[in-house]
Amino acid sequence: MIKVYNSLTKKKEVIKNKNLKIFVCGPTVYDYSHIGHARIYIFFDSFIRFLRISGFKVKFLMNITDIDDKIINRAKEENKKPFAIARKFEKEFLKDIKNLKIKIDILARASKHIDLIIKQIDTLIKKGYAYITKSGSVYFRTKKFKNYGKLSNQDINQLRNIEPSEEKEDPLDFALWKGRGKNEFEPVWKAPWGYGRPGWHIEDTAITEKYFGVQYDIHGGGIDLIFPHHECEIAQQESASGKSPFVKIWMHVNLLYVNGEKMSKSLGNFITIRDFLKKYPARFLRFFILSHHWRSIIDYNENTVQDLWNKFFKINEFLSKKFKDKLNINLKNYEKRIRESLNNDFNTAQAVNILLELINNCERTNSYPKEVFELFKKLDKFFLCFFPWKKISKGTLKLIKKREKLRKEKKFEKADIIRENLKKNFIFLQDTQKGTLIINLN
Repeated sequence: MIKVYNSLTKKKEVIKNKNLKIFVCGPTVYDYSHIGHARIYIFFDSFIRFLRISGFKVKFLMNITDIDDKIINRAKEENKKPFAIARKFEKEFLKDIKNLKIKIDILARASKHIDLIIKQIDTLIKKGYAYITKSGSVYFRTKKFKNYGKLSNQDINQLRNIEPSEEKEDPLDFALWKGRGKNEFEPVWKAPWGYGRPGWHIEDTAITEKYFGVQYDIHGGGIDLIFPHHECEIAQQESASGKSPFVKIWMHVNLLYVNGEKMSKSLGNFITIRDFLKKYPARFLRFFILSHHWRSIIDYNENTVQDLWNKFFKINEFLSKKFKDKLNINLKNYEKRIRESLNNDFNTAQAVNILLELINNCERTNSYPKEVFELFKKLDKFFLCFFPWKKISKGTLKLIKKREKLRKEKKFEKADIIRENLKKNFIFLQDTQKGTLIINLN
């Protein structure tokens, strides 16, 4: 029985359906993805792998927002076509998720679903939930949807104007379609009410309706998307279909801060995935993310990174040893506690701490049973961060042998140079009474 926290009901709920449809908000492709984005992608990749191992069938859908004000603004800055910007950063996003071993069943571009977007807007107009303005824009009548605010737990009468426009009937109304303006960099499509482009919120509901229908199981994303984005998605889809709930369970991953502040370019603390991977191995980013509970804030700072790097090293060092001893600990108790942690709101942080406790127990008794190694193998099917992703190359193995020869010849300075150079490639060597222990962090 797997339970997760539902942002809609504000409580943990059992996932009952064994055939799951899960949608997660993907990137707006106007820049490189940062480690805050990586947190969301890594969490859901790991969670979905866990669900599948636990007997669930899952269809994992993610959108790519390739029509957006941010893309248009960047296109104007660089004097390029908006789709040239979008395709460039979509390719970078695909490289990032490949480097992090993230697998998504369906990636859907907004620009490929314009017909469905127009159809959904047309339905909302006919039902009286939307209206056309003189400029050819279409707005959603927010106050006509009685449950607006139920996800973010806000009173509609206390909400602010999120999209200023003199054309709106009510300040709280939001854009479904933006009529063609004077910006030459703005992409446009023909709709029954005039030329223009879709608003952000309608892109996602059109995509999910195509692949999942008007109702589905789990919607995921960052906590900063609850309002207004996800609130607007609910209003659109439930108004268009007349069915509620649009989504049964909403899962929102918390924010990632850098030294106590939210990441932003103006503060100069914006860490892209590609920059992180220049400094650390890719699977350490997965370990870093999964060592925190998905609903807790992560503060990315020197102390946190160093602490988790030490734990990451400890686990890798442990798993680099030979496991051939007889089982002399109550492993079933550890397995039970780990399973309970994962079943209860997918608490990977607690599971990692239990594993570190298990390692300490083995090292204290100087015992390395095969069953413990197999437990890590089993868990790594969804954690995907405990065992090396890359094998040690033949060239590296030759260097290690050369170092051993230098040590026998008591040429320790030359031997140390080799060891230090290998460290730069995340290969660590430990000299023990039983020989050299090779720790591959790649």
